[in-house]
Amino acid sequence: MNGLPKGWVSENLGAFGEVYCGQSSTASDVNTDGRGTPYVTGPEQWTGTAIELNKWTTTPKRVVPDGCIFITVKGAGVGKMFPGVSCAIGRDVYAYRPSPQLSYRFVAKALAYTVNAVIREARGDIPGLSKEHITDHVVPLPPLAEQMRIVAKMDALNEKSARARAELARIESLVEQMRVITLQSAFNGRLTSDIYPDFIAVQTSEEAPLVAPWSIPDHWIWRRTDQVGFVGLGRQRSPKNHDGPNMRPYLRSANITWHGVDMTDVKTMNFDSADFERFKLKAGDVLLNEGSGSAKEVGKPAIWRGELQDCCYQNTLLRVQPRLCTSEYLYFYFLFTAMTGRFVSSTQGVNIQHIGREGLARYPVPLAPGAEQRKIVRRIESAFAKIDRLEADARRALRLLGKLDEAILARAFRGELVPQDESDEPANLLLERILAEREGAPKSARRKQAKGNVSEQIKNPERKMTMAMSRSDVALDHLAQTLRANGGTSSATDLWLRSEMDIDEFYKQLRSEIDSGQIREGTEKDELVLVNAR
Repeated sequence: MNGLPKGWVSENLGAFGEVYCGQSSTASDVNTDGRGTPYVTGPEQWTGTAIELNKWTTTPKRVVPDGCIFITVKGAGVGKMFPGVSCAIGRDVYAYRPSPQLSYRFVAKALAYTVNAVIREARGDIPGLSKEHITDHVVPLPPLAEQMRIVAKMDALNEKSARARAELARIESLVEQMRVITLQSAFNGRLTSDIYPDFIAVQTSEEAPLVAPWSIPDHWIWRRTDQVGFVGLGRQRSPKNHDGPNMRPYLRSANITWHGVDMTDVKTMNFDSADFERFKLKAGDVLLNEGSGSAKEVGKPAIWRGELQDCCYQNTLLRVQPRLCTSEYLYFYFLFTAMTGRFVSSTQGVNIQHIGREGLARYPVPLAPGAEQRKIVRRIESAFAKIDRLEADARRALRLLGKLDEAILARAFRGELVPQDESDEPANLLLERILAEREGAPKSARRKQAKGNVSEQIKNPERKMTMAMSRSDVALDHLAQTLRANGGTSSATDLWLRSEMDIDEFYKQLRSEIDSGQIREGTEKDELVLVNAR
């Protein structure tokens, strides 16, 4: 690395850290009932918040100490890093433990920042990294005092970007609420209340529902869906129709999305002439997802625009061919119904919730006069266009924040994030002490902590990393506070690095704060979320 700031050095990871190469136990010595030493064989045991100790070995070949970073060195997960624990490791996992004379958080960030360069060294049909790929990898190393300043500065900048990210992330739920509010005002009459006198009332009918779901203007009327248009259920699949002389494309529930019809995966089956006439889609048909195992997907609508000639539909879909309203008016009403879960309250089934043709046929529709329907559709489309722009701007800002974080990292490791201080001890002197210490200590002493009984290591705090805090050093809500400073959400790995806690102590603290309801696991595998982010 050329052009390093004064006082910095570039050195390989092996010079200031220890790499432990995993060794696999014999399969017959591995068990799942807790006999022997905890055993980690790959990233699949990382739950996103902790290592799932679901394997043990009675013949551990390589036991590593606390304070290591586990690196996957083989297979599809090559390069994946996660905080380690004192345990035995298999051959697909290496453990890297930096010298305690360095800022652990700086080294962890440096390794995370440069890991892609390491991954590029993986070779073969099954990508793999050797010990040398890690130990020979060169990273920039500033003076220790500057390492601390860099970490502090990065924390301050990341805290600001995390707050911005949290606020921008809120827009995703806010725009959904804005769409629902727009649709609600459209179908209770408030969206066009300023122009009521311009419209002639819809003719009343004795067949209108006796109980209205909500109040509508006096010149509107409630009608059943089968009064508004023809209601049909698609053709059932049958093995006898998997092939034949009249193969036709057909849509199924997978083709209906919240953004319209998805034509990327259209199946075919045999339709005779009678079935083809019955199930052929026509432009303007409103299609709905008839059922789903997810309540949020029931009734999801889309309008068929004739995207594919001679296309039919399967019985995972319902079709309405409007007569008393426009396709767009009915689509937006069904969209409102699906988004607010109103279809679910009228569905049947336990594991799979179904609307059914009869269920949809009797479902009430608030019918406005024709001219007002068209005005309602135009106003919804106008409001949605503004909401879409807001959502797109928020997503663009989120992408820029990601680039900002990358730029912060790049500046940090170029020495441009904080000013240099000539009074700092140069990194070469620090490195000389580390090398002298490592050369002076026999190999057996350097690895002493990695040997013996793992449970004994966990029980003896003096054997843990002296630079990491324990639970007695932090507040009861330490991780929640750290998560709040990061915008309320974080990966478990990043939270661990920010917490400055011993790995084992971090797990215990995390479990305590999850159990007390301060933190919960997010929807993503490696995500932690603050329960009360306000």
